[in-house]
Amino acid sequence: MESSVTNKSQKMAGTVHWGTATVIGVFAGMFYGGSKEAAASSKDAEVMLKLGSTPDKREQYRLMRDAMEKRFIRVTRGSIVGGIRLGMFTAAFYGLQYLFAEKLECMMFIMLLQLVLLQLQHLV
Repeated sequence: MESSVTNKSQKMAGTVHWGTATVIGVFAGMFYGGSKEAAASSKDAEVMLKLGSTPDKREQYRLMRDAMEKRFIRVTRGSIVGGIRLGMFTAAFYGLQYLFAEKLECMMFIMLLQLVLLQLQHLV
């Protein structure tokens, strides 16, 4: 008879699975970075000024298309950078938390790290 042994490590009390938290952090960072760039409309005012200065419809269409392409690229870049930044921070934070919890088995240290994370979230 063969017995299958699962070698799944038990999650310690008070810890979060760092992989799940990282994925959530990446998506939250993508949403935050993209929405922050989409809300920044300082570049769009230049296009409106240029549109009023030319009577040619083809030129206006080209200017609008260029502006929308630049805006799309800006929002996409903001999403990617925001996702990477928050995802890496989340992975590092929860990875360290899990490492110290596993090695030291010290719940006070975990609570201290969670307090630091809460303070950092208020700064953002």
